[in-house]
Amino acid sequence: AGHFGQHDIFTGIKHLYEGITICHPVHSKSASRATLMTVATATDGNPCVSVFDPPANSTEGRLCLDCGFTKLFTNWDDAGTARYIVNVSCWLAGIDRRHRF
Repeated sequence: AGHFGQHDIFTGIKHLYEGITICHPVHSKSASRATLMTVATATDGNPCVSVFDPPANSTEGRLCLDCGFTKLFTNWDDAGTARYIVNVSCWLAGIDRRHRF
């Protein structure tokens, strides 16, 4: 299996199904490689989940790029996927920036 790191989108997840057909981002410019932070890699060692988290005072929004289409479409009930989607949705909405826990 691939690896995922310490990020809010993985809260409460011990195992995460990566999918059947995995693609990975191809960066045309080194600036895009620096902008997106890889938070998970696939079994082939390539990035499969990357995030962009602008400063809190920025007018730009957050971005989560997940390259595992089959994880999200055909295998919703496998290894942590449903919890992962909820976590990503909350993170994209900025719940952590709006509420102090």
